[in-house]
Amino acid sequence: MSRSVSITAMSGISVQAARPIVTLVTLPVLLGYLGDEGLGVWFIALSFIGIINFVSAGLSASVITHVGRLSDDANGSDITQLATAGFITAAICAAVMIAVVLPFALLLNWGWLLGLEDAALGFEVKKLMGVIILTISLSFIAIIPRHVMFGRMHGYLAHVLDFSGVVIGATGLVTAVHLCAPLWALAAIFSGTPLVLLFFGGLIYMRRFGIKPFAPKNLDRSTFQKIKADTMRMSVYHVAFSISSQTDILLIGIILGAPAAAVYGVAQRAFSTIIVMCLAISHAQWPAMARLDALRDAARLSYVFRRTLLLVPIGSAILAAILLSNYQQIIELWLGSLPVTDRLLLWGMFTWTLVSVATNICDMLLRAQSKSSLLMRHMMIMAIVNVAVTLVLLPHFGAAGAVWGSVIAYLSILLVPYLIILRPYIIRGST
Repeated sequence: MSRSVSITAMSGISVQAARPIVTLVTLPVLLGYLGDEGLGVWFIALSFIGIINFVSAGLSASVITHVGRLSDDANGSDITQLATAGFITAAICAAVMIAVVLPFALLLNWGWLLGLEDAALGFEVKKLMGVIILTISLSFIAIIPRHVMFGRMHGYLAHVLDFSGVVIGATGLVTAVHLCAPLWALAAIFSGTPLVLLFFGGLIYMRRFGIKPFAPKNLDRSTFQKIKADTMRMSVYHVAFSISSQTDILLIGIILGAPAAAVYGVAQRAFSTIIVMCLAISHAQWPAMARLDALRDAARLSYVFRRTLLLVPIGSAILAAILLSNYQQIIELWLGSLPVTDRLLLWGMFTWTLVSVATNICDMLLRAQSKSSLLMRHMMIMAIVNVAVTLVLLPHFGAAGAVWGSVIAYLSILLVPYLIILRPYIIRGST
């Protein structure tokens, strides 16, 4: 188990380390092609992936946890039931998304909403949003095999597919820019390529291990109800999370303008890289912790949790401090030119990185224990507090108000309460 977790964690870090390199190549190309306003629009549009990708994230949490909690001697039929329930749930959600969200996105006047000076750009944004929604809808189904891989602690195989998809998608994006492709085509190539590789690669994996990807005749009703209920709760959780995190750029774009959103988006992308790399470690431990919790092995579970809670935030603090100290030089070397970033915003990003990493580690243990109701309630409250505080701070502190709103909400509603709830694992190693 530990070897599989270690390989998955290291491969996950490798994939996340590759993403900044991809961004290093693609972002200057996009900036030169789209300009400041267009790049701001690109960031705002991609933020909607996080906002409306809640169903996929909720389904991921449900399938990974339940597959992870199966015993070592679980047969292919047990996993097939979970995978089939996941596919059916994903198909229903995709149909609803296309029927309800897609028409709304196509009818909305994006040029007016974002205050764009170029009317043609507003029309392009509308098509861009349509492509993003279609891609997200199809992704619900496409990444079910990936969830099975992670649940069975074979996440390193999924990371190989992730890496291939990111590299090929980025190559296609740069090629499309040189061919002067429209915004919607850039999004389709960049977001769609990884999904194709994950889906077909995942099907080959499931076939290799004797797991039928879709067997409705063998579906157990209680299994479907369990997956559906957890998916709904974790989807609400991710709706709240997206509202709290992904709307920052949207609010900045509406209140302060697209150029301010571009500056904030670059800073957020840079510091988020550290968070995502650290998340790869706790994400790899998620199914293992689910297995330990199912076995009621509180001592080992506590050891894994405490070690992670100590070491990973320390590593993130070191990386964030290096980025903070050299941020403007790194950005100038990376992008060539961008307005000077407010130090208050950078300190906010530094603090947010540390708080977010610690919160994610606690979150993974609670997910492993199937405490989806608790996670949902706290995240909903956090989202309300985050948006409210951000709206108060933005007029007074500019874009920095958004990240400090997140810090305040995370600390008061998530991290401190989670540490209190998980105190037995920190102090005694027992429940």
